[in-house]
Amino acid sequence: MENTVASYWDKFVGTHINSPDHWEANQVVQQFQWKLITGNPFLNPVDWFMASYGPFSKMASICCGSGILEHHIATNYPATQGGGGIDGFDISQGSIDVANSKCRDLSGVSFYVRDVNTDAWESNKYDAVFAHGALHHVSSLDFCLGQLSKSLRPSGCLYVNDYVGPRRFQWSDLQLQLSQELFDSVPKQYRRNDRVTRCDADALRKVDPSEAVCSDEIIEYVEKHFNIIRRIDRGGSILSPIFGSGCINPEIFTTPAGMDIIDQLCAKEKQLIDDGVLESNNVVIVASPKEVSTN
Repeated sequence: MENTVASYWDKFVGTHINSPDHWEANQVVQQFQWKLITGNPFLNPVDWFMASYGPFSKMASICCGSGILEHHIATNYPATQGGGGIDGFDISQGSIDVANSKCRDLSGVSFYVRDVNTDAWESNKYDAVFAHGALHHVSSLDFCLGQLSKSLRPSGCLYVNDYVGPRRFQWSDLQLQLSQELFDSVPKQYRRNDRVTRCDADALRKVDPSEAVCSDEIIEYVEKHFNIIRRIDRGGSILSPIFGSGCINPEIFTTPAGMDIIDQLCAKEKQLIDDGVLESNNVVIVASPKEVSTN
């Protein structure tokens, strides 16, 4: 499977980020999310993490893709201590090549090919590890998170920002029902199609075997290897099925009225999660490594 995953990301590195069918690929949802996570709609969650839990000297990032996060860190938090900076790891050589090109003029940033499902990590090396949109692509979560915990110094932090919902995006019947009910309130001119549906899990697996492969087990294994310091439930339980089904016409973002509709969907989804009707499919977690017994 690893060769297939690497080949997929070699070919499609970075292409998913700005898709109009991705629920977070628009300013309205992004600002709603950022305010929910950081208290400020203009404060990036990574910067919030750095300000709240840093400073950090030596950092790492898994499933780094094209190096967007690493570029941001190296630009805004340049290494000031010997051995500082950030290492980015990805299974795809093509992604590493793109990341190296993106960051070629920056110091304190390096990229390496690594399969986090199988490759061991050096102990007590990092002050912070970023798993940003990463763990839902990992099949061996127990091994991976055990290695990340091992790689952190005792005072280090794990930052997770990820999808933790049903694997392969197989939404529950309740999710589909509530998503459809909320989407039915969207005016016709902003719809591209009318039905919220589950994706085809078999087709998804054939394209990218790593997509949401064990997403429903992420929390379990984070809790096994880490002490959770902070967890923020950030939604996606309604918005992701709606956007992922290709229901939203991108023209909705060209008018204030359309953007207000998306903002209302965000608020209604949050209320359903706050009321315990639905679980949040996406979370931000800050965690510290558990002590490993030497007995």
